[in-house]
Amino acid sequence: AFPRNRTLALFIAGTRVRFLSRTLLQQVILPCVRDGFEVHVYLSLVGHQNRTVAYEGFGIVPDPETARLSAHDFLEYLRLGIRGVGGHLTYYEHLHGPEPLDALPADDAFRGRMQQYSPYSDSRGRAVLRVWKARERMWRVAQGIERQRGVLYQFVLWTRDDAFWIGQVRLRRFPQAVGGNVLFSRDCRRWGGINDKTVLLGRAAAPALMTAYRSFWDPGMDGTVNAEQYLKHLAVRRNVQLQPVPFALLPSLDAMVSNETQA
Repeated sequence: AFPRNRTLALFIAGTRVRFLSRTLLQQVILPCVRDGFEVHVYLSLVGHQNRTVAYEGFGIVPDPETARLSAHDFLEYLRLGIRGVGGHLTYYEHLHGPEPLDALPADDAFRGRMQQYSPYSDSRGRAVLRVWKARERMWRVAQGIERQRGVLYQFVLWTRDDAFWIGQVRLRRFPQAVGGNVLFSRDCRRWGGINDKTVLLGRAAAPALMTAYRSFWDPGMDGTVNAEQYLKHLAVRRNVQLQPVPFALLPSLDAMVSNETQA
């Protein structure tokens, strides 16, 4: 049954080689379930299961717990792990190659978006758009589930594939977000915008931010340096309230398993 309150939709888009699940289960899903929330997980991952990827001089390898699992066994691992802490793997997709992008706008005015790593010339900018596209697609699925059940999610949370949680997420600390038009992000490393690594949204704010990919083709979104500024501009343009919060309320770090240390 889909409850009429205390529901969280959790979205992650990224790559299999970077994905970390242990702290996600123990520090995010389990505490939310214990606080009385039903947690639905939407997950989109790209790439093969046992592969090394170069990153800033390190060789990143998959989580040793899952590196040797086939695609089928990995899916079962996710289902059982999420179910074991009381959550639901509502949607999962495994893409074998990079997310295809729509043709970027030909108008030169659009080239002023995310200038630090423009999608027109930089693979990092295109990677940002791929994450946004996958997230938006999963959001459409979530909206379909809402329509089928006749009930809306109360909270929407997105985080990175490589998030390592060093503390618990307690949604009861965000009472003003329940169904509201508000975006919570950490009050650090904002780079002139919002810290977009982990973001909590009230349900009314979700349509504005979960459709960031399609917004790239809209006029009036120019003059941003990075994704952080772009998302802030999008939120302000769409009248979403921005609420920076202490790190301890959304306590995740970017992490990786390196073949130098296996840790």
